[in-house]
Parts: sequence; structure tokens; C-alpha cells
Amino acid sequence: MGIQKSTGCWCLWCLCTYCSRLRVIPLWTRTAYWFCRFQVLFMPEQEGICHCIPVSRFLCLDDEQVAMPLFAMVEFNHTVRAVAADARPVLLSFRGTRSPRSDQTRKHLWKLHNGKDIIVPCACRWFDAEKPDAQGYDERCAQDETEFQKQTYTHLMATSKFSLIVEGFGYHSFRLTEVLAAGAIPVIAIDHYVLPYAMLLDWDSFSIRVPEHQLMQLPDILRAIPAARVDRMQQRAAEVYELFFASLSLQVATAVEEIRLVHFVPAQRQTAERRRLLTHGLDYAEAVSQPTPSAVQHASMYCNAPAHRRKNAKDGAVMR
Repeated sequence: MGIQKSTGCWCLWCLCTYCSRLRVIPLWTRTAYWFCRFQVLFMPEQEGICHCIPVSRFLCLDDEQVAMPLFAMVEFNHTVRAVAADARPVLLSFRGTRSPRSDQTRKHLWKLHNGKDIIVPCACRWFDAEKPDAQGYDERCAQDETEFQKQTYTHLMATSKFSLIVEGFGYHSFRLTEVLAAGAIPVIAIDHYVLPYAMLLDWDSFSIRVPEHQLMQLPDILRAIPAARVDRMQQRAAEVYELFFASLSLQVATAVEEIRLVHFVPAQRQTAERRRLLTHGLDYAEAVSQPTPSAVQHASMYCNAPAHRRKNAKDGAVMR
């Protein structure tokens, strides 16, 4: 058994590095190449199983393609994750950017924003207020920039019960891992999204999925969830991050464990083995808990965040 790892980021320059490799790997299609970032290949006896970033279910069609998360580019410590839900004053948060290429959902987030317990500023990606001739894509760019600059990504995430995951340039999102890292509960409003480790994790225990057409109903949906359930979900979100998402190496090991569970553990033992993993995590977690390399973080930041957004971020958090 061998594992090949790539830490390329989501851009054509990074992907092309692996073009020649991908064409000779079984179970890898040209379509999947363009839409699934090459992260891991599990190759027992020269048979390949593709691991892709979470994308559309139309691209990752069967259990031979196991979705992996993107690693967190903004990290939080255990103390932040341990803050209980009832001590987090923000009900729902999102802080990001939009562009003409972004999914349409982001262009409607301002309708949710109340500036109190629902804080979802979404600024125009290339809008730079420091330039005298700054122009945006629509008439809201300047106003949204003002709201955007009132918040920092890290503080907002750390004080939120729920945090919104919507499409950007694609189905994948660094934000999903970062929300878990902050101990917030992901609210996933992306239709056809393939969640990472979906055959291992019980996502209903620590996240909310909402169809895109119900986006404007989110405040009512979230307020209707009993406080006791919110508290349990928040605690579980923090646990799941530390057990399975805390570093790139741990994510790779989790993917391998999911493959082992699905393809190599006898069917009659899978339920018990899954329960054990969900409770205790990986047996060898300490051996694969190295931090994500700084070079990987830097390369991904270069591909995914405009320079002026990095410069202007008060907390150093990059915005996608």
C-alpha cells in the first residue's frame, strides 16, 4: 500500500503539475481532474482510489471516490473551540468576498445581515477602497465593504454559534474546516455538495444542511433549534475537528481509515468499527498530528486570496 500526497492549491498552475500523473491512474477521469484537487491516492495492489475535495455529487459518483476536506488556512486553538454555544453571542456568521465568477448565493447574503446576531458581510473581491478610482461589480460594493471592515474573520468565527458555508468559485471550501476549527456549527447551503468522510462521519450530529432555495429562511430555522441541541452540536463540532480535521496529515490518515472501513472491514463489523472511530478517533492519531506545513499554507494563500485582501486583513486572515 502506498500513499501519494499533493498539497497544490486550487488554481490551474498548481493542478497542471500533476497532469501527467493523473492520466495514468485508474479510476481518475478527465472531468474529475479539472474539478477535484489531487490530494491523496490510496493504491492497494496498483488499484487506485481517487480522493477529491468535496464537490458536486455529479462528479464524485461512487464509493471509489472519497471526498476530503480542504485544510484550514486560518487556525484556532482548543481554548476557542471550547467556548460553549451559549457564550457565543452571534447566531449566524459569514465573512467573505464575492465576484462576477462567484456563485449567485453570495450576492444575496446582505439580505440576511442584521448587524446584531446575524453578521454576514460579503464584500466585492477585488474592491480596494484605498484606490481613488475604486469600482465594484454593483451598487452595493462600497456599502458591503464598510460592513466587511467592521469585523475580523477570526473574532467573528470564534463568537458564532453557527457559521454559513456557501459556494465561491466552486463547491469546495476552506471555510468548512475553519468553521469546525473555531468550534462553530457549519450551516451548509450548497446543493449537491459531497461532504468529506461522508461514509465515516455523522454530519447530522454537528452540522445543518439547508437547500439553497431556503437561504432566506435560515434565521427562523436556526432560532427554532432547541438550545440543548445547539450545545450538543457545538461540542461535537469541536470534537470532530480535533479527531479528524486538525491538520493535513490527520486528514490524509482519516481518508485512509474511511477506505479501510468501507473496503476492508467485513460488513458485519462495520457498524461497531465506525462507532469506535467516531468515539475515540484514529489509533495512531498522535503519529500523524504534525501541523500543516507553512509552505503549503503559503502556496494556498497565494492562489486563493488577493494581495490587497491579505494586506488589509486586521487579523491576517485571508478572504476567499
